Amino acid sequence: MPYTVTIRKITIENEARDIKTFELVFADQQHRENFDFVPGQFAQLSVFGAGESPIGIASSPL
Repeated sequence: MPYTVTIRKITIENEARDIKTFELVFADQQHRENFDFVPGQFAQLSVFGAGESPIGIASSPL
C-alpha cells in the first residue's frame, strides 16, 4: 500500500549522461526499518514546488 515518507537527505551520483543513482536518507528511522521492496518496483518521488518522477528501484536501499 502506498504511503508518504519524508526524506532528510538526497545524494545524486551521475553514472552516465542519462543515468543517475539516488541515495535517499529517511527522516524517520521507523520508515527506513519498515521499507520493503521487490527489484523492479518503482516509487513516485515528489519534491514540493519542483515536480515528481517515477523512480525504479534496482538494489537494496538499506
